[in-house]
Amino acid sequence: MALINCPECNNEVSNEATVCPHCGKPMPKSSSAPEQQKQNRKGCLIFLAPLLLILIIVFVVLLSDSCKGSKDTIDYEIVSTSEYVNNYEKSKGYRVVVSRTATRSELIEVFEDITDDGYAYHTVWFYSSRSKANGSDVYDIAVIDDDSGHTSYKER
Repeated sequence: MALINCPECNNEVSNEATVCPHCGKPMPKSSSAPEQQKQNRKGCLIFLAPLLLILIIVFVVLLSDSCKGSKDTIDYEIVSTSEYVNNYEKSKGYRVVVSRTATRSELIEVFEDITDDGYAYHTVWFYSSRSKANGSDVYDIAVIDDDSGHTSYKER
């Protein structure tokens, strides 16, 4: 219960009173609690709606940036592996299918990613499709560790 001033005699009166006890003037109806809550909700909504919109925009921008970053990586699948001997060292070969046309530096990154396996020498044959990689010796690109420890890149 709150006290308000009577519009007629200016004395303090309960906000729940229907008439002023001092002068008998009918009191204006005060807004009820549910109406006040509705007004408060509208005020919150007016404040929160733009804030929510800003958060959605930020989320969309961040999501689109992360999608752009994923284009920089290349998906690949190791179809088969084989072991061989090179200069009396145990070595390993990989047949790899890449998901899209890749740059030379992307293929070198894939090569470095899959050849961290403890073998002395590696050959990775890259194919543009799984059917080419299964049984075909016609690779698209090969990346090879040579005797001096350098990586060479061969296109067909």
